[in-house]
Amino acid sequence: MPSLLELPKKVAGYLFLDNSYGKYYTSDVWDRMYRAGHSLDTPLEKARYAAVRDLVWQYGGGGLVLDTGCGDGLLEKTCDSLGLKMVGIDYSQTAIARARQRRLDNCEFICADAREFCPAQRFCVIVLNESLYYLEECAEYLQAMTAFLEPSGVFIISMYDTRITARIWERLRHDFSVVSEVRIRDRVSWKIRVLRPHRT
Repeated sequence: MPSLLELPKKVAGYLFLDNSYGKYYTSDVWDRMYRAGHSLDTPLEKARYAAVRDLVWQYGGGGLVLDTGCGDGLLEKTCDSLGLKMVGIDYSQTAIARARQRRLDNCEFICADAREFCPAQRFCVIVLNESLYYLEECAEYLQAMTAFLEPSGVFIISMYDTRITARIWERLRHDFSVVSEVRIRDRVSWKIRVLRPHRT
């Protein structure tokens, strides 16, 4: 997913009003971006990917991990040496094709819209690495995905700091407990949080 530095200029004027970036980034837009060479494998992103990887390892417990909005599989590549079993989904066919070209042994990549994806298994970790803010009804989405978490499972969510993501964090506060948090500051600031749903 793009960093703040890569967002189109037309988005900047809407940062104060929108609840997500979803309407600016359709699967067609992502396909065009990936065909043009889009990649987050850059020095700016390395610390964030390392932090997400470490949290996935800490909370994965040897179970299955779902990466929602996996793009071209960079997180899976970053986690490959850990031997984790991962499923990555993304609605960009081009991104998924690139992810599959990585030929990672313990990873399955599926082209699917997260809002319609209904897995047949449960996960110990569901990762939304710079992808949650593309879902208009993100809190409702996470609530629905709670059904696919193992009883002790967690969400690991990374979002860069903007007014939109601050509103999203506030909405999530009511239904999820923050188990752990990592903050990264560079040219962009990120919060990476481990969330556990309030189960009834």
